[in-house]
Amino acid sequence: GEPIRSRRMGSREETNAGESWHLCTGPNAREVIHGLRISDRADAAAIHCWCMKVSEARQQLMSRTQLLGDRMTERQLARAVAEGELKRVDHGLYVSGAAWRAVYSQGRHLLRVVAADERRGGGEGVASHVSAAVLHQLPLLRVEPGRVHVSGIHTAGLVSARTVARHQVLVRDEDVVVIDGIPATSLARTVADVIRVKSV
Repeated sequence: GEPIRSRRMGSREETNAGESWHLCTGPNAREVIHGLRISDRADAAAIHCWCMKVSEARQQLMSRTQLLGDRMTERQLARAVAEGELKRVDHGLYVSGAAWRAVYSQGRHLLRVVAADERRGGGEGVASHVSAAVLHQLPLLRVEPGRVHVSGIHTAGLVSARTVARHQVLVRDEDVVVIDGIPATSLARTVADVIRVKSV
C-alpha cells in the first residue's frame, strides 16, 4: 500500500531528522498474513534497532482501509491482531507483528507518534516531552511510554485521552520545529519539559 502521507508546515522551521539517523535498511521481504499479501516492507530483522526514521515509521504503518482493501476480511484482521501477526498502534493503524517486535522502545514510540500525528491531521498541538524526544533522536533507555504527548493551549479534542496525554500549556512559535513533517517542541524546550516532569 501507499505510505501514509506526511504533512509539511512551511511557515515553521523544517528539520530533516533523517540526515543524522543511522540507516536501518535491508533486503525486501514479502509479508503474508493468512495467505493474503499485505505489502512489500523492510525485513523485520533490518530494523532491529532503535534508530528508525520518521519516513521508515510511515512506511511500516498500514491503515485499516488498506488492509481491508487487500481482500482481508474483518474477521481475518481481528484474528491477525489476536495472534500477533499485526499490531494495532492506534485507532485504525497497524504494523506487522514482526516489525513491532523487532524494534526497541524508541522505535515503538516513534510509530505511535507518527500514527497519532496522522490521526490528528493538523491542529494546534505539537509533539512534546518524550514524544518530541524520539523525534529529536534522544534515547529512551528502554522506557516505553504508554501515550503520545502533545502540548499547546488548544489541545481539547485531540484524539483520545487513552492514547494521547494532553498538556494545555503555551508553546511559543520559537519553541516549535517541524521534524519530517511533524510539528514538535524544539530540542531545548523538549529537554526542559522532560527534566521538569522528571523533577516533579
